[in-house]
Amino acid sequence: AFDRKFSIKSDVWSFGVLLYELITFGRVPYPGMNGHEVLSKVEKGYRMPKPTGGIIPCPDPYYDIMLQCWKRNADSRPTFEYLRDFFDNYFVSSEGQYSGEPMG
Repeated sequence: AFDRKFSIKSDVWSFGVLLYELITFGRVPYPGMNGHEVLSKVEKGYRMPKPTGGIIPCPDPYYDIMLQCWKRNADSRPTFEYLRDFFDNYFVSSEGQYSGEPMG
């Protein structure tokens, strides 16, 4: 939290970092930086770039949600309800990309 106040909105920021870890299959966020460097850079506006080179590509809508979670103004970050709805709709809309018979 920029103002050292922790709230549900700081949890949303952390959720954005978790999304990075998920899409990269566990890569360490803010690679090559220690905690002090991360804090300093983030306070100056740095945000992790869109992950590339992973096992699966990071879709633009997924990265856009990460960026929304990392907005400087905590009140501008999405709610967890919004995030749940986004991912419910995202996964339903992307189901058509997969074909084949169900396993079983």
